[in-house]
Amino acid sequence: MNVSAIKGEFVDHAKAVIHCGQASWNGWDAEVGDKVEIIPYIRPYGLEEGTVFKARALQDGEPLTNTTVFVVKYRLSDDPEVLKKAEAIYPQDSWMMVKGQVKTDSDGNFVYTLDEPGVWAIAAFGKGVMERSIFLVPVFESFPPAEKGDYTATPKADTTPESPAAGIITTVGLIVLIAVLLIRKRSGEL
Repeated sequence: MNVSAIKGEFVDHAKAVIHCGQASWNGWDAEVGDKVEIIPYIRPYGLEEGTVFKARALQDGEPLTNTTVFVVKYRLSDDPEVLKKAEAIYPQDSWMMVKGQVKTDSDGNFVYTLDEPGVWAIAAFGKGVMERSIFLVPVFESFPPAEKGDYTATPKADTTPESPAAGIITTVGLIVLIAVLLIRKRSGEL
């Protein structure tokens, strides 16, 4: 996605959907009204490698038809060897790697398989305008991540069954306590 040949002002409309608790299960597919926009058909978080990403490209709210969509995977490595190879292959954009290009259909729809973990950027350029939509998608090896740690949003409930004896003893103890307090109150000791 070399945009170095483009002259003049250039506008990027970037989206990254961040899941923040169960209250945000809705809205990830909302149109926000950008001049050029990508609307995902699948929830764009918690995705595993090999996920087929399907979305719709729009310009001014209408399908962006027969346009090229660029699929880019960001390089997140500080390894000098990786960076040296990237610089040799992609001198203008060594920090990213164009993985593929697809065309939108007559409804602006497109699909692409996100075949490895990392941060992906999916970009559609508008027609006749110096604007593009970029949709950022994190992809995991597995989800939830296989690393040690608890990534749940809610605490796990203790499912260990309680002994019925504990409940009975507690109930009897409370009854005895109430009885003692009532007796003391009637006798004037309280």
